[in-house]
Amino acid sequence: HKVPVHLGAKATAAKTRGKTTAVEFTDSDGKSQKAKGDRVLVTVGRRPCTEGWGLENMAVDLDGAFVSVDSRCRTSMRNVWAIGDLVGEPMLAHKASAQGEMVAEIIAVAQTIPAVRNAINGSMLMAGVALMEPKQNVYISVPQDLMGAVTGEMSQRRSVIAGMETEGDLATITAKAPVKEMFGFAGEIRSATAGRALWSTEFAGYEPLPRELLDEVTAEIRERKGLKPEVPRPENYA
Repeated sequence: HKVPVHLGAKATAAKTRGKTTAVEFTDSDGKSQKAKGDRVLVTVGRRPCTEGWGLENMAVDLDGAFVSVDSRCRTSMRNVWAIGDLVGEPMLAHKASAQGEMVAEIIAVAQTIPAVRNAINGSMLMAGVALMEPKQNVYISVPQDLMGAVTGEMSQRRSVIAGMETEGDLATITAKAPVKEMFGFAGEIRSATAGRALWSTEFAGYEPLPRELLDEVTAEIRERKGLKPEVPRPENYA
């Protein structure tokens, strides 16, 4: 059967008499025409609204007529999301609503996390900064006539002498020292005692770094990590 197809036509009215429906329409030439049939099938097409609001000036990728997005509705442009008919099928209202809720939550979290992070950083700076350093107990056995050499060596390493015990010609010195200050100790104590000292260490936990060393050590750490020399101030996170 030959079926006439009218492209570019616009339906203007439909009238039903009995079992027949007549559709009045204007064809592509602007002429009024009429078509009769037993049934009238109406289909409505949708297309995304991509013109007139600046989309062409944005650096977003397109997928045909639609804006390309990932599973979280993110476009190829940072901090730009797209939802609903703009991102393709199915072009339904409930899909757009669900996507809108999801994107709103994503944006809310993206704004909340920096605000909370700034508050925490600012609060820590206002409360004061403390650095903890590892300490170790040092046990040194040495002839009594070399006790002065041992205590002198330990005093140069920010150590605290915790005790001294003697038995016969030997003395045992107990001290606590920062692990950092003990680098190179083996060679120095061997030289100071002509190799007559026996020593051992054990981990003793962490203690706050003395306040007078805080600025110097902080500067060393920031330089090693490639950070700016200036330590942030609380007002930087306001």
